[in-house]
Amino acid sequence: MTSSAQAACEDALLAILQADATLAALAGPPQLFEPQDPKDEHVWISEDSTETQEASLTGNIPERREDFTIGVVVFVVKTGDDYKRTRDRGVVLVAAIEGLVKANPQLAGAAWYAEVVGIVRTSAAWDKRRGVVHVVSVRCRQYLLGP
Repeated sequence: MTSSAQAACEDALLAILQADATLAALAGPPQLFEPQDPKDEHVWISEDSTETQEASLTGNIPERREDFTIGVVVFVVKTGDDYKRTRDRGVVLVAAIEGLVKANPQLAGAAWYAEVVGIVRTSAAWDKRRGVVHVVSVRCRQYLLGP
């Protein structure tokens, strides 16, 4: 019996994102400082998460329902001060992620159901580059056998 399906769902979601060549999804946050210069676009699974579990008895079979949210970070940076261009490119990448989750609501069998439930946009700028960060919240539900 597994205590959580979260890691499996994160791995499945990352594989789905990496299969889409337009996203260039990374296995973790990129190196944003020397010696690696930041690229224009980064997509990765957030290391932060929230999970809840609820036990119940269905007939004679105990089960636990697990709900958790996986964050997918979309970080777009451009040279100069073109906020609209940077924001709009992030919106395109977010739409691609939404489409992939809608097309794969069970995350290749790792989740009972997954859906995009929210998007938070913030700014990030340094030196001569402007950045926009979108965090796409993907809520997952899984049913686990056992108390």
